[in-house]
Amino acid sequence: MGAVPVSILQVRGLKFYPKSLEQGSMSEKALKAAIAQMYLKGVSTRKVSSIVEELCGLEVSSTQVSRLTAELDEQLELFRERKLNDSYKNIYLDAMYEKVRHNGTVCKLGV
Repeated sequence: MGAVPVSILQVRGLKFYPKSLEQGSMSEKALKAAIAQMYLKGVSTRKVSSIVEELCGLEVSSTQVSRLTAELDEQLELFRERKLNDSYKNIYLDAMYEKVRHNGTVCKLGV
């Protein structure tokens, strides 16, 4: 089908962008990834929200950070519990240990 060109009317002196269109979706994904990385490295939710506010000028509450990380935890569990349908003759396992947040505490875990 391809791209559909859309003209957005501009009003002088006002910022306007339709909510139905995705503006900055790539930057939003990058911000979510950065928040997740900070949280996984052991930065507290309050500190994450203050860092985002200082760097980006966005107010992100610690509750929003917690909600985002809960979504990531759900996605991780789905990935871990997925069925592996193929049979494997050899499996090589390797891990490096990183500090991660697990059950509300920071500990080293093989990743």
